[in-house]
Amino acid sequence: SGCSLPEQTVNKNSSSETNPLFTLNNSELVEHACKAMQEYHDENQVSYEKSAASVFRLVVMNHIRFSGPVFFMPGHVSMGQPFGLHFFEPRYRILVREVMANQPPSNFNGGQLKLANGGSYPRFIYANHSPLAAGTRACLVEIQSCHMYGNGTADVVLNPVQHVWIQDVWERPGTHGLCYGDAIKMGRKASVAAEGRVFRRRS
Repeated sequence: SGCSLPEQTVNKNSSSETNPLFTLNNSELVEHACKAMQEYHDENQVSYEKSAASVFRLVVMNHIRFSGPVFFMPGHVSMGQPFGLHFFEPRYRILVREVMANQPPSNFNGGQLKLANGGSYPRFIYANHSPLAAGTRACLVEIQSCHMYGNGTADVVLNPVQHVWIQDVWERPGTHGLCYGDAIKMGRKASVAAEGRVFRRRS
């Protein structure tokens, strides 16, 4: 394919504890990036330089970084193990309303969310470690079911799907204290290591 990237994005002498980017494994992205680059080039008849830049932006936004509202409550979660929460604070009523904004009315009755072809579950950042600050480990969760009540409170079932590092976090004015954040998704090795640390602490 003519595409190659170094296996790690930063110096291998770095530590995953001191540099969140340490274990972002580019090999997990290269195959998709090369395929997308070829398709973008064929469809748009542009130079590989332009298609490479477009694909790079796409990969960073869709596969490495995540931006969205933040739910903050220290606690233990395991990847792929759903759990339920009741959102009642005004800021988290805003969170669930915004994250579920594009869902059909039938997905607010407490049943399993029905997704359109190619659709994905609504996601947000669950900051389950303190402090709520850059460099803290968190996770992405998907809303798998949602029962929203008339007063805006909601019962949700969340599924943790990926460990992340918080890159930036801020409070959005007029949201009763709801925070938003940018996060960097962990690579496979870092995610497995993070899951192992959680298991050891719980046992």
